[in-house]
Amino acid sequence: MKKLILICFALVAFQANYAQQSAPTTYEYKIFTLVESVVYKDNGRSAIVLSDENGVMIEQYADKVNYENGVSLKNIQYNDKVVTQNLNALAKEGWILDQVAVSNFTLKQADLSFITRYIMKRPVVTTK
Repeated sequence: MKKLILICFALVAFQANYAQQSAPTTYEYKIFTLVESVVYKDNGRSAIVLSDENGVMIEQYADKVNYENGVSLKNIQYNDKVVTQNLNALAKEGWILDQVAVSNFTLKQADLSFITRYIMKRPVVTTK
């Protein structure tokens, strides 16, 4: 019984020592935003907004979600494809999808815009 207690104590001490030695991981973050408009009579504008490594804004085309004849599933499918391409490209650069934040707002009674923010992170590589 004493040996078991001694072994457990040694394992706890080793784990506590290891936990103190490993530094916490720091991350850098990147956000890209999809704005989808559901606007009557095709007056809306949809886009994907992101920035390059220098902080310069890049705007990519996204289809409007048409309202006059109902919601266009083809447009939604296209927007999903563009978002997926962006996520895959960022994943190849080491970015990980951390959070997704969705909100919406109306300008007029029949108009609606959805804003989806994709918050990406990747570990910061430090050299000693």
